[in-house]
Amino acid sequence: METSVLIVTHNVIMRTLLAYFTGIDLQEMPSLNIPLHTLYCLKPKPYGAELIKYRYNSMTDSFERVE
Repeated sequence: METSVLIVTHNVIMRTLLAYFTGIDLQEMPSLNIPLHTLYCLKPKPYGAELIKYRYNSMTDSFERVE
């Protein structure tokens, strides 16, 4: 992968994408917690992808990394 992509989607589709790119078992996919106002960054790695989460902070009007 050489370019960035922005996907704005419903929680159900986000569960599917996260399960696919991070190797989560299909049996666990329906119960994944996908909070609102969260940005997911998937960075490709040789074996899978690194997942970084950012949550929107309305007080500062910015996104903050979730550890």
